[in-house]
Amino acid sequence: MPAAQEKEMLLLIEKGLALSIKVTDGFLDWAHPQLRNQYRDNLIKGTSTYHEGLKDKDPSKQADGIRLQLKWIEWWTANADAVDNKLNGR
Repeated sequence: MPAAQEKEMLLLIEKGLALSIKVTDGFLDWAHPQLRNQYRDNLIKGTSTYHEGLKDKDPSKQADGIRLQLKWIEWWTANADAVDNKLNGR
């Protein structure tokens, strides 16, 4: 990947992480009792670990981050309807 494209990708991940940590625990707890832990421990931690692996050029860190992100995807796939129903008052 060209260096300029890699730099842009890393900056976008950093921006996403900065925004994601602003989501409050209260909101996550309200939306679903497991959402806070899944969101923080799998999605954010996974993305952060993957990002570190990219910056450090460490495939092991990248793989660890992807594993956590996949756990998030698995949980979200199983629970998205329940979260959607809560958010939409159903």
